[in-house]
Amino acid sequence: MTIAALTAAIVLYIRLAISDTVSDNSPHASSFGNAHQGAYSFALHAMPPLPLNPYTKPAMRPTDLLAHLQARGLTVNDQPAAIHSLETVGYYRLLIYMRALQVMPGKTFVEGTTFQDVVTLYNFDRELRVLCLDAMERIEVALRASIVNELAVAHGPHFFLDPRHFNTAESYRGFFSKVVQARYLAISHYERHYNLPPQAPIWAICEAVTFGTLSHLYSGLNMANRKLAARPFGFSETILVS
Repeated sequence: MTIAALTAAIVLYIRLAISDTVSDNSPHASSFGNAHQGAYSFALHAMPPLPLNPYTKPAMRPTDLLAHLQARGLTVNDQPAAIHSLETVGYYRLLIYMRALQVMPGKTFVEGTTFQDVVTLYNFDRELRVLCLDAMERIEVALRASIVNELAVAHGPHFFLDPRHFNTAESYRGFFSKVVQARYLAISHYERHYNLPPQAPIWAICEAVTFGTLSHLYSGLNMANRKLAARPFGFSETILVS
C-alpha cells in the first residue's frame, strides 16, 4: 500500500475515533442515549419475536486467522511476524484497524494492503494514546499543584468548605459530596489526629479525587478563583474550563 493510501486510512481512523468520543462526551450524549434506548426498547417490544439464530462461529488459532485474512486479499510478507502479532496483540484488537483498509460489504482488502499496514495503524494509535495520556497526566498534576499553591495559600487549606468560593451552591455541594467519599493515606492520617474541621486539607483531597472531580472543582469555582488557579499556566481560565 502506498504512503498516501496509508495516511488516508489513518485520517479515516482518527475521524471515526473522534466522532465516537464527541458523541459519547457531548452534553447531549446522555439524553440522546436515553432517547435512543427508549426508542430501541419500544421497537423491540413492538416487533414480532425473531426466530432463534444461534452463534456458530468457532474460535480459531492465529495461523487459521491469518489464512482467513489472506483469503480476503491481505498480503503477508513476513508470516512469522504476523503470527507473533496475532499471538501477542490479538486478532480482535487488530480487527478495528483493518476496517479502514477494507472494501465493504465484502470486507476484502484494498489491493496492495499488507499485514504490516494494519500493524502500522495499530502502532500509530497506541503511540498517539501514550502521548495523549502523558500530556493529560502532566496537566492533571499541574492543576492539582496550582489549586493547592494558589487557592490554599490565598484562602486557607480548607477553602473548599466555604460556598462563597464557588459559582453556585450546586457546584459546592457536588464537590463536597466527593470530598466526604474520598479515601487516601493522608486523609486517614488527618482523621486520626484532627477533627476540626472534619475534612482533610485541600492538598490531601486533591491527591485522592479523580481528574474528573478535580476538573469539576475547577469549573465550579468562581471567576476570581479560576483566574488565580490558572495564573501559573500563563493563559486564560477559559482554556482550563474547556
